[in-house]
Amino acid sequence: MSIELQFKIKNNPFYLEYLHEHSYWYKILNRNPDKFNEFVEEVKNTYHLKPTDKIKKALDTVDMLSSILSTFKWQKNMIQLIWGMNMRVISGKYKGKILEGFHIEGTRPTMDRVKESIFGSIQNYIKDSIVLDLFAGSGSLGIEAISNGSTACYFVDNNDKLINIINKNTLNMEENIVVLKKEYKDALEYFHDNNIKFDIIFLDPPYKLNLINNSIELIEKYKLLNNKGIIVCEYEQEIFNCNYTVIKEKKYGNKNIRIYKNNEEN
Repeated sequence: MSIELQFKIKNNPFYLEYLHEHSYWYKILNRNPDKFNEFVEEVKNTYHLKPTDKIKKALDTVDMLSSILSTFKWQKNMIQLIWGMNMRVISGKYKGKILEGFHIEGTRPTMDRVKESIFGSIQNYIKDSIVLDLFAGSGSLGIEAISNGSTACYFVDNNDKLINIINKNTLNMEENIVVLKKEYKDALEYFHDNNIKFDIIFLDPPYKLNLINNSIELIEKYKLLNNKGIIVCEYEQEIFNCNYTVIKEKKYGNKNIRIYKNNEEN
């Protein structure tokens, strides 16, 4: 994707949120930038945007700055430096730390406002907790938990590139970090075999694969969630249920958050 196009998207919160929630547009715009107008129309129809004079003026300013910056060899670094094109830790000990992996194909980073809401809801569960980030991607959710007081986090992903990203993002952290390249079923079986249990489990798999239900079934089967522990599920349309207690549900656009709590003794 061209720097100019990235600049336009980054500076329109509607574009950025829609792109996060519909990651297939990354691939489309990378291959065919001319599809940008089609992307814009889809965003407008979704959020019912009206092209006010203020919005038009703001977009004209973005276009002008993008054109100016395109004349510099260091445009990419400059845009990233000024406009924060990277993910960051939003709170706690590592607040402000830049995280790699924002533009890796196949990842779907959690929007800052969603992440802020999630961690506001689970703040009382984080201190001294053992965390599992099962479909870790860049590791953003697990790292946010570490930053807010978790003592250990296990990151699981089956993608070599993302495993390298997680290792970079967690480099020099003082807490106990374990990064595992495994399929999620193999990872859950591994934790069972090694008697490893968790206080917080993040489930944010690729939406179209509908893996939350299978994951929770195995978590219940292997008794991997400690008593009073929680599971944070991030999904789009998947239908799933379990024996744990729902303590929070919220919808953000096309994204849904559901938090379960284990009130049963293991």
